[in-house]
Amino acid sequence: MHRLHRYAAWFIALEAIALAYVIQISPVSYAQFDACATLLVSQSLVERQTFALEGLPELEAVPGYAIEESGGHFYYAFPVGTPLLSMPFVALERWSTDYAPLDHTRVQKRIAGFLVGALLVLMFALARVFLRPAEAAGMASLAVL
Repeated sequence: MHRLHRYAAWFIALEAIALAYVIQISPVSYAQFDACATLLVSQSLVERQTFALEGLPELEAVPGYAIEESGGHFYYAFPVGTPLLSMPFVALERWSTDYAPLDHTRVQKRIAGFLVGALLVLMFALARVFLRPAEAAGMASLAVL
């Protein structure tokens, strides 16, 4: 039984990597919508340690409903939880590209790939509490796909 659990865990790990890769190469992208403002806030926090968005060249591409002006500064109009959670990905992207302009599509796909992989592992761990290893792997795979 121990060997089956190990095989199921390896299957889940390989599936998580495969899903992340498929997301990376997918032509589908929604980075130009609300997510672009989210990443701008993360970028501003990483680079300038402020929520204010003025001075960022990408600000003109952000939909008007996502930005509000207050006291002469421009701010993100939605809660800051998502930008805060996106900060590690933006910081890694900024560091790995030597501070070239931020590629929103690539960052969004990396975040999505990480989250899908993490969800798969979490679902497997949860299903493993109630099911045998092979059943848990199957259920986790179905739940995530």
